[in-house]
Amino acid sequence: MVFKLVKIDYMYCDYLRKYDKRVVYNKGKKELRPFIGVLFSIGDKEYFASLSSPKPKHQIMKNNIDFFKIDNGTLGVINFNNMIPVYKDNYDVITLNKHNLSKGRKEYQTLLKKQLLWLNKNSDIVRKKSIILYNAYISGNEMPTEGDGYIYIKNLSRSAVITNVKSSNKYYTASKAAGLNAVFVQTISGPDPIHYAKDGEKTKLRFTVKQNGKSYNLSCAVTFKKHSRVFKSIKIGSKNYAALAKGHWTVRDKGTAPKSKVKITVKTDKNYKVDSIEICYKNNRSKKIKNGGKVSLKNATTICINYHITAKPKYYKKRTAGYRGYFFGGTVKSPLYESFMLEYK
Repeated sequence: MVFKLVKIDYMYCDYLRKYDKRVVYNKGKKELRPFIGVLFSIGDKEYFASLSSPKPKHQIMKNNIDFFKIDNGTLGVINFNNMIPVYKDNYDVITLNKHNLSKGRKEYQTLLKKQLLWLNKNSDIVRKKSIILYNAYISGNEMPTEGDGYIYIKNLSRSAVITNVKSSNKYYTASKAAGLNAVFVQTISGPDPIHYAKDGEKTKLRFTVKQNGKSYNLSCAVTFKKHSRVFKSIKIGSKNYAALAKGHWTVRDKGTAPKSKVKITVKTDKNYKVDSIEICYKNNRSKKIKNGGKVSLKNATTICINYHITAKPKYYKKRTAGYRGYFFGGTVKSPLYESFMLEYK
């Protein structure tokens, strides 16, 4: 099913807000706020999520449970946390071929067209993420995760071609990692069925490597494990978030950010090192501080801790120019770099 952009009746949003204060305001000028869908349907209700235009903070933020960057943030984001059920008579499809528009409205219409094009090209993963969030929310469970990672191969050329990939576990596949001497193992994309990785889950991969005019048939056994603990402590003022961060890339504090100036100190486990700490604010500002530095968190929405692994995997070689890496949607310079994000309510 092809996505469409819609405008949702503000009176309907006001009605929903009686039961959930997090439903976005959609009145006056904001009534033009676009929603993307249909993400999925339950009965006669169709689920839509609001879109946001690109902002500077999106370039440093990472994809997480309820936030997904459109074209790495250059075209804005989808706010899955603002996903709502809508009946067909409560929305109108947005027309994207209007003429005689002002310069500003014409540019905005062009942005919407680009957003819609990108979202339809990536509809499988968009729908999949929306369903995962919905299932996690209604079950009251923490966010399930997909299994993925790199397998580095000694003497594998970065220009090698990998074909005939076969996996003993139907939920996983693999492909050549661009710019790396590795194959990338990942959950097969698609909203149905949705597979959540389990600790200890296994698969056996078989594939053909073609390089330097020769072909090689290789195989390897893969076991998925929970990520090792990264942080000994994450102290923001007097509060320690290390226990909350264990096993997660992103968590949400149920409270609001402290209004006073606080010290942020992060201590990592062995084999990890903090690179930077970035704070994003409601006015689209962001600020980077050193580990152990003090900063005002008034109107802060997110604290992002960027770090890297100091113990390199066996056979790992430095990436080449062909590598374009992402970690939760944020661009990273190598697979050794990761991030943890704390969001405030």
